[in-house]
Amino acid sequence: MDTAEVTNALLREISTRDVLDLSPDFYERAAKLLETLREKGERDLFARYEATLLQRTLEKLFLIRVEKIVTHMLRTGRKPEAKLPREEIEVVRALERALGAVRGEVTIQETLAEVQPVSKGRVKVRDGVLVMFLKPYSKIMLEQGIALGPFSRGDLAYLPRNLAKELSEKGVVELFEELSRR
Repeated sequence: MDTAEVTNALLREISTRDVLDLSPDFYERAAKLLETLREKGERDLFARYEATLLQRTLEKLFLIRVEKIVTHMLRTGRKPEAKLPREEIEVVRALERALGAVRGEVTIQETLAEVQPVSKGRVKVRDGVLVMFLKPYSKIMLEQGIALGPFSRGDLAYLPRNLAKELSEKGVVELFEELSRR
């Protein structure tokens, strides 16, 4: 797996209302790539940035897909027919257990006892936002000495919010929050 596969999955998801197929091990493979980038990031600023971008992209992808799954379940009363990664199947199972509790089929305590929080080390990034480039753009120098770019139309980047806003006002990028509202 590479970052392009994750980016392409995200772009496909935001282009349709349907939940699209993803391999059962998608997030597992992405997590391995993320770990590799984080290890490289200990000695390479660009790899650290790339790891942060990948993490944010994965988070957005996961949340968009979960939102679509919930919407589908609300509309149809059943889970989507699409192939789902293991992590998303767990979300569906948790939703089904919670619905069972609401219906009185199991107790809330039984449902909550099955849900276990997962916590791993996170990369903290100061106030930033995921953006998609609307047109080509040259290199960008960030405060930490990281050079990004050049960018092509459709490229994703995680940029400081003030820079992202400035580029958005110039019509160079679209903030991801605006894309996900469509």
